[in-house]
Amino acid sequence: PVTAPVESGKLPVTAEHLQTIKEALHDVTSAPGGTAVNRFVGLSVPVAGKTGTAENALEEPHSWFAGYTMAGDPIHPDIVIVVLVENAGEGTSVAAPIFRRIVEKYFELPITPLPWETGGNP
Repeated sequence: PVTAPVESGKLPVTAEHLQTIKEALHDVTSAPGGTAVNRFVGLSVPVAGKTGTAENALEEPHSWFAGYTMAGDPIHPDIVIVVLVENAGEGTSVAAPIFRRIVEKYFELPITPLPWETGGNP
């Protein structure tokens, strides 16, 4: 079931700042040099997000990708997804492909094999 969002406060962010943030998140997945561009090539649903790698002194770093889709309306995201995989490596190598898989399943799109499903490294 879909629930309506509940506003719990407001951040002191101007419309101009918010636009800059949205453009930066879009560039991560779409602009040349974006850290996750290669993970979203050919995806028919526009996405924006941020990769991340959290260092872990004891093991491999934690991999994360947080983002949203804009299939219905570029101003209002459809869904927001956060993928965090502990001790898995780089965000663009592990979490971003999992994010893509979730988007493909949600929108009933053809499934792109995950890097490790084809015998490659994440």
